[in-house]
Amino acid sequence: MGLEAGSKPELLAVLALAKPGSLVVCNGYKDAEYIRIALIGRRMGLDVVIVIEKPSELDHVMRESAALGMTPLLGVRMRLATLGAGKWQNTGGDKAKFGLTPRQLLDLLARLRAAGLGAALQLLHFHMGSQLSNLRDIASGMREAGQYLVQLAQQGVNLRWIDVGGGLGVDYEGTRSRSYCSIN
Repeated sequence: MGLEAGSKPELLAVLALAKPGSLVVCNGYKDAEYIRIALIGRRMGLDVVIVIEKPSELDHVMRESAALGMTPLLGVRMRLATLGAGKWQNTGGDKAKFGLTPRQLLDLLARLRAAGLGAALQLLHFHMGSQLSNLRDIASGMREAGQYLVQLAQQGVNLRWIDVGGGLGVDYEGTRSRSYCSIN
């Protein structure tokens, strides 16, 4: 169990309250300062994981970690093909704005290994969408993510954590239906 920080103010607040050994997952926009703060959290004894959500972020993380002489803990946001039905379904699926495709993940693994950072990848994150209205969609996404977990393990990646984003909807209408403002 851990906390997620999607911005610099959130990250600073979490680091101020976290106890040694706590898990902190860093998602969202990552500039050099955010990455540096996350790495300082590692130096404080926290398991601060920087989630790579697009390929270009790896360059920034590698540059900042080299400048501080540290090995980062990394996660990767996988872009699942499974699409959950719901009002914000387009935050998930293979056309989602964030997350790596299988090809991009293989490229990322190759870059990490070439830099001697293969063991730094320790978390798999995926996001199916928010306000999902059907449990079957979540089950399908979990099955797909499970396939990626197996394939990563076969590639020698030893993940410690799985971070599942998004979730079931809130029944704002009270109808227990599949509408965007309800749940089933």
